[in-house]
Amino acid sequence: MSRRYDQVSMDDVASEAGVSKGLVFHYFTSKRDLYVALVQEAAVEFLEATNVPEGTEPIAMLATGLGRYLDYVEASSTGYLALLRSGLGVDPVLFDLAENVRRTLAERMLANLPLDMPHGSLVDLRSNAGVVVRGFIGFVEASSLEWLERKEMSRDELLALWLRVLVAGFK
Repeated sequence: MSRRYDQVSMDDVASEAGVSKGLVFHYFTSKRDLYVALVQEAAVEFLEATNVPEGTEPIAMLATGLGRYLDYVEASSTGYLALLRSGLGVDPVLFDLAENVRRTLAERMLANLPLDMPHGSLVDLRSNAGVVVRGFIGFVEASSLEWLERKEMSRDELLALWLRVLVAGFK
């Protein structure tokens, strides 16, 4: 389905799945429970899709990870747009899921940045690197949403912009 959460009923879900509404409710007690399960599954898929094997040179790891991020966003644009624009901050479970994804991405980045810095608590938001990386993740989310809607630059231009912004954050 390509509609937002608030535009979809459980009847719509059952119809799209080709099953009875009763069967949907057998597995999910509410529309919210179904949505949370879908978001959880998407979060796992996203983290798997953006993972880069250990041993990759740090800059290549970063570029590859960002490329995989954009691949996932592009392939799952409807869900990505719906998730980040659906009042995520209102539901504490969904907020926690999104924060876990962001924290995991930040930990990956901080662990592999080619910078000479201490790595005590990897996502210590009091550290300059932690602040830069968390801000960068917010920038990537916002700019990928803008890119999906407008496509005013190419995929390669967007990736190059992301790398320039990250590097500038550490100067």
